[in-house]
Amino acid sequence: MPPEAAVDNDILIKLACYDLLAELMATMGGADTIAVLGVARFVVPNHIQKSRTIVNRPEAEGRFTSFLANAIQVEPTADEVALATALEEAAIADDASLDVGESQLCAIVATRLIPLLLTGDKRAIVAMEVIMPDRPELAVLTHRITCLEQVMLGFARRIDPQSMRSAVCLERWVDTAIAICFACHTEILSFEPGGLLSYISHLRDNAPTMLCEFEALGG
Repeated sequence: MPPEAAVDNDILIKLACYDLLAELMATMGGADTIAVLGVARFVVPNHIQKSRTIVNRPEAEGRFTSFLANAIQVEPTADEVALATALEEAAIADDASLDVGESQLCAIVATRLIPLLLTGDKRAIVAMEVIMPDRPELAVLTHRITCLEQVMLGFARRIDPQSMRSAVCLERWVDTAIAICFACHTEILSFEPGGLLSYISHLRDNAPTMLCEFEALGG
């Protein structure tokens, strides 16, 4: 059986900072339900260690290490690497942005029929929307891509949003847009979903075919 979701490094880093990786694992169904690229075991800790914006680097790294012990590390096959390269070239031809990590995850999800791809790279989501008409391999990704804001909104609907707000605001420089959505730069002490919904709506306007049809992770 394939994993329930593949997750990119950007989301892994941010959820490690917000102490939400365990919640992500639980949402997907527990151990062995989430796939990450094999290079994540190097890229994510290296980013955390070198970051000047993460307040609590040791805890974030420890959370990721614990998460990784229960995740599935995947390596692209030769065919998947070839498909990823073709996707990158198609994106360049259409003046879109799709980096190596995102293209490989797309190829893996499409080839192995993994139900969801979680990515924090909005440009990559739009790029896949742009190139999809000329790359029929991507048709299987229709409504299977979930952005960071959908992930965060799903969490806020299932767990205490005030606890989430505290965690996000402690690491407010990790993602400025998320910090704004959780009102980290104001004296407001409550969380309202309007900011996250606005970002999701804007992305959906630009990627209506690729973006998951549900407004939040978990429906």
